[in-house]
Amino acid sequence: MSRLLSKIKAPNDVKKLAANELPELCDEIREEIISTVADNGGHLASNLGVVELTVALHRVFTLPEDCIVWDVGHQSYAHKLLTGREEAFSTLRREDGLSGFPSREESDCDPFTTGHSSASISSALGLSVAKALAGDPGHVIAVIGDGKVEIALAREIGARALGLATDEARLRGVDAQKRARLIRAGADAIAGDFLDKNALLSWLGLKEDE
Repeated sequence: MSRLLSKIKAPNDVKKLAANELPELCDEIREEIISTVADNGGHLASNLGVVELTVALHRVFTLPEDCIVWDVGHQSYAHKLLTGREEAFSTLRREDGLSGFPSREESDCDPFTTGHSSASISSALGLSVAKALAGDPGHVIAVIGDGKVEIALAREIGARALGLATDEARLRGVDAQKRARLIRAGADAIAGDFLDKNALLSWLGLKEDE
């Protein structure tokens, strides 16, 4: 039986797979990450924890028209595998090989060459506003873990983003670890809205099923 991961030759190829094939794809991605990190070193737990999230993002959004900004970027291994870098993945973190972080030199699907904590929301906001001003299509998604949301840089720009995220700006935010309940209520605008289900759904451009 051929590996599903070997069918992912280019961005958006994951959309060609049937929904019932996705659990197997996720298993293959984890196996590839574990094998490569065992040989080359790298970030293991953070990447294993976002496999399903990454697959879901790539199924819903269309890259590079839509932009995914990974906070820090150390958890982007599955993203690399789903954007045409599977054959080169064994070179991860090696000299002249793939970077352990998103890299614009590697792929148009990496909008930023990242490696710094808590800058994803501000970076995504800048991209989103630029798209709106230029009339360019596409969404911008910031993927940030709950531990990084607490840092002042993310909290401050998050509050600003809530005021600017319009239909035109199309900013989307994803809490990678789904633990927004740990953010103190009333600490700032983004904390309050994370803890308010209706406000959060509105911010994400979604609405609760009636």
